[in-house]
Amino acid sequence: MGFYSPATIVKDAQRHGLKMLPADVTRSEWNCTLETIAVPVVGRGSSTPVVGRWSSVVGQKIVDQEIVDERGVRSAAAKRRQNAANGASRGEDDEEQQAPEGRKNIALRMGLRYVRGLREEAAQSLLRERALAPFTSIHDLTRRVPALRKDELTTLAEIGALNAVGSQISDKPSHQSEIYNHKSNPQLHRRDALWQVERAVRISGPLLENQPEPDSPSPLQAMNYEERLVADFHGTGLTVGPHPMAYRRAWLNAMGIRRASELREIPSGKRLRIGGCVIVRQRPGTAKGFVFLSLEDETGVANAIITPDLFHQNRLLLASEKFLAIEGILQNQDNVISVKAERVQPLFVTKAETLSRDFH
Repeated sequence: MGFYSPATIVKDAQRHGLKMLPADVTRSEWNCTLETIAVPVVGRGSSTPVVGRWSSVVGQKIVDQEIVDERGVRSAAAKRRQNAANGASRGEDDEEQQAPEGRKNIALRMGLRYVRGLREEAAQSLLRERALAPFTSIHDLTRRVPALRKDELTTLAEIGALNAVGSQISDKPSHQSEIYNHKSNPQLHRRDALWQVERAVRISGPLLENQPEPDSPSPLQAMNYEERLVADFHGTGLTVGPHPMAYRRAWLNAMGIRRASELREIPSGKRLRIGGCVIVRQRPGTAKGFVFLSLEDETGVANAIITPDLFHQNRLLLASEKFLAIEGILQNQDNVISVKAERVQPLFVTKAETLSRDFH
């Protein structure tokens, strides 16, 4: 599907209900694989986060006045408020809350091939060693897989792929990054893993090299959501966590920027504002200078039509900005929805290096 980037395909899959799991050296293969996961269900009114598109519950944080975990899973109350805002019926929300406990779902685990800079021969060496015995620590991994270079280990740590090292020996599945593991030791977060990589790659000498060295927390704070987004896109070109726009939704609402999912219910001819990550730029030779943009947010994709005059006035902005807000007139012709732009401006959503498919 070369027309769309892997990041866009992942987000579309998530919006259609497919659960995506991050790259993890304890579970990922070279290619993407399917996993069966249990989905816990919470009772009505509970403040415990519901496991939805992302597979585990971790420490909660406040983001845009909603309780979310470190992968962006909303609390049950916040999710009900969101459903109400999107027009979801109470019955649909209650049905999800009352689903049978312990039900199984299929999730897609990201393959190690998506880790930028990771050589296939090094990854295959890791997989062969993992098949012989689980890695007990990052020190154990670096000792047993000398083919991994420091830069490869650093990238794996930055994207959270080393967080679960050691947790699999408890026989408890670890489908997510920042949770707690065996023997009451906190599972590593990304900066813990980076700390341990720096320790592990130092030459210990023949007397200490084969001595077991358990991982321990570092004095560094865990990455916040912006730092994780930057690391995810830098290390893999995508994120299986929330869409960058989701973290900024309260601010976007205050600016009057509509969600892509709302456009179908808005009458044609209405002036409005849309915004999102630019995923496609097109300027067909037969379009007489018109430019077509696709903007993605956490709910879907909105299309915008840029006139030749507006494009020439804002050429640099439209050709290079990663996130845009567009004001214009909604057009709905035979369920083909777009916004004829009258004004454009940049959106400062994240520093993450998102990518677009540009054809102009």
